[in-house]
Amino acid sequence: MPTLLIWGERDRMIPVAHGLAAHEAMPGSRCIVYEQAGHFPHRDHPWRFAGDLLEFVHETEPAVVDVDEVRALMRSR
Repeated sequence: MPTLLIWGERDRMIPVAHGLAAHEAMPGSRCIVYEQAGHFPHRDHPWRFAGDLLEFVHETEPAVVDVDEVRALMRSR
């Protein structure tokens, strides 16, 4: 499933290392780190965030989610 991670390098709540680890754990994901952003990169850089999000939406196929599969997965954990 295509996944976009946008992280602030100066995030004091969830360090950027967590975002990079999540990216490594999700094959095919895209990770963008904003150097001058904190925990809310969409607020620190709204125009850049919007552009990156639109680019991701236009370049990737939407995921197909089967509600029954998701429900079974959630119940199995």
